[in-house]
Amino acid sequence: MKNTLPEISVSKIKILDFEPKFIDEILEIQTETDLSFWSKNDYLGEHERPDSIFKVAQTADEKINGFALVRLLIGDTTDSNTSFDSAEILNIAVRYSLQKIGVGQMIFDEIERELGRKNIREIWLEVRQSNANAINFYLKNNVKIQYERKNYYRDPVENALVLQRLMNK
Repeated sequence: MKNTLPEISVSKIKILDFEPKFIDEILEIQTETDLSFWSKNDYLGEHERPDSIFKVAQTADEKINGFALVRLLIGDTTDSNTSFDSAEILNIAVRYSLQKIGVGQMIFDEIERELGRKNIREIWLEVRQSNANAINFYLKNNVKIQYERKNYYRDPVENALVLQRLMNK
């Protein structure tokens, strides 16, 4: 059967900061894309953290169709000021109907810009070993496989690949 979804132009997609009113759509995307389970309170708690970056992709119809959640990691502490030098992508997902048209790239690019403004030197993430689409996406974005974590994921049990991207300075 032919896909009858309306054609969506990436030029009409905005990348915004997460707001609590988006939470139900985030949970829908999490379920649709088989992300590891996070509760509503997990996401809302992350939104409250000063060391988190939470972005969403919104289409012209104001529907949330993708998101990324990133945590800044403590690097150096000097003069009682906490600075960050690394970040970890905790979740990134795009609804299946909008995958492979550039939405994920838009989200990733915005995350990268924000991390650059914060002088972050590297990005880390984990991905299921079987998630070829995600692995190819990251490799295309100069994220390199560093090592494997055996039996890291549950339901089903699967190895994780740990990836790193050094930021350009």
